[in-house]
Amino acid sequence: SLIKLLEKYIAMCKRCFNSDTLFERAKQVAFETFLNRDRDSGKITMSEMLAAYSDNLLKKGGNNIDENKFRNDIERVVTLFTHLIDKDLFIEVYRSYLSKRLLNDKSSSMDYENFAISNIKMSCCPQFIKKLGGMLTDLNLASEESKKF
Repeated sequence: SLIKLLEKYIAMCKRCFNSDTLFERAKQVAFETFLNRDRDSGKITMSEMLAAYSDNLLKKGGNNIDENKFRNDIERVVTLFTHLIDKDLFIEVYRSYLSKRLLNDKSSSMDYENFAISNIKMSCCPQFIKKLGGMLTDLNLASEESKKF
């Protein structure tokens, strides 16, 4: 729902306001305010929801969607991610889901995993997600070593 809402307002800013910077900034501030509003303690945060949604996209047997829709959804999740204040929480929850997908062989595609991580990397500091890339590298190395053995 949030991705559809974001797409609606992105299209509205382009179509109605010719991507005027004032309207683009207002849209950005509105999404930042909405996504980061205080939550009652004990409830799931927006960072956790986005990480869970991306996990569902990346799992085997999750949403069986074509590659273009997948790429579009991941790009929109990353766009929502850029509006979050607690990016570190998103990264930690995402890393936990990634490790479970990799260890249990539940990832739908390594290409999809690399695409998602590279998009997250472009929107934040590369050091911030260094562990995520390292997990994929370690898995590839372990697979190669296992074949040699």
